[in-house]
Amino acid sequence: MSADVLDREELSSLLARLGCTQLGRTIFLHDEIDSTNDEAHRLAERGAAHGTVVIAEAQTNGRGRRGRVWTTPKGKALAMSIVLRPALPAVRAPELAFVAALAVCEAARALGAIHAQLKWPNDVQSRGRKLAGLLAEMRAQGGSLSHVVLGIGLNVNVEASDLPLELQALATSVAIEVGAPVSRTLACAQLLASHEQWLTRHAAEGFAALRLRWMELSSTLSQRVRIDGGQPLVGIAEGMDDDGALLVRDDAAVLHRVVAGDVEHLRAISSADTAPGDSPR
Repeated sequence: MSADVLDREELSSLLARLGCTQLGRTIFLHDEIDSTNDEAHRLAERGAAHGTVVIAEAQTNGRGRRGRVWTTPKGKALAMSIVLRPALPAVRAPELAFVAALAVCEAARALGAIHAQLKWPNDVQSRGRKLAGLLAEMRAQGGSLSHVVLGIGLNVNVEASDLPLELQALATSVAIEVGAPVSRTLACAQLLASHEQWLTRHAAEGFAALRLRWMELSSTLSQRVRIDGGQPLVGIAEGMDDDGALLVRDDAAVLHRVVAGDVEHLRAISSADTAPGDSPR
């Protein structure tokens, strides 16, 4: 699959057609950069407006959640960061990562990756393989939010051979899921339009209003899971709280509210895991 060049004029036209008026009004395109998140922070600190977007063909220091390296095969993936200036207290900023994951999942489905799902907290997968990753970083003073930078890595036309050997069985791309190449310009426009739609709803109604759709798209709920992060926890993922916390019932029937950690799916819930008449919540 050959590299696909992002077309700025086509991107602007597509954003207008999709009704996107806030995100992507200003876009910085880089052939290579240290990190789109770092550059977005630099721009935000110099006064960049809400919706400013940084896109790079390659990153020398790209990173994902918990400091992991994020690989961006040149011309085949999307690595972008968005400057957000939401009217939220700093304590609610983590909700934006859940909003973003929902937006990316919906965008991937709109592009044809119809099996895209959400693995808690903010991975986008398709048929158990990672399709996209997100990293939300905030800057605040006291309880006041200065800005949030939302980093998104989406595998668009990535082939297994483009990835390190250890990731080839763990990752997928929109093109692999669709069975044909997908325009990265279209993918970028779809991502930004989807984000604007869900951010607008979140601003008006809060995360609780988005929770049902998040749960519908979740691959984690009704799974037996292991949570690593702090005290290890094993149990059934039964639901999601109004702020995005995962609700896990352990083997002693104690319900835990998990706000952070890595999730490993062990197996789907079976009839042996519930008493007669019970149902997962």
